[in-house]
Amino acid sequence: LLAEEKALTRERDRLSAERRALPWVKVEKTYVFDTADGKKTLAELFGGKSQLLVYHFMLGPGWEEGCPSCSYLADHFDGA
Repeated sequence: LLAEEKALTRERDRLSAERRALPWVKVEKTYVFDTADGKKTLAELFGGKSQLLVYHFMLGPGWEEGCPSCSYLADHFDGA
């Protein structure tokens, strides 16, 4: 079992390295959103920051609340 776990760890590390090596993709289209402060572009929503984190937050049809794990993670984003 230990050998299989180590092999899995090495494979995950290899895949993670591949993902990190992917090129960044610049958002060229001007997206505009309606906010409480009026219309804002995607760039304006994020206060001039150059990177955007995208997270898939699971909320199923008919759910009263989001996925507990997703909620926990989202509660700890601090904008850093």
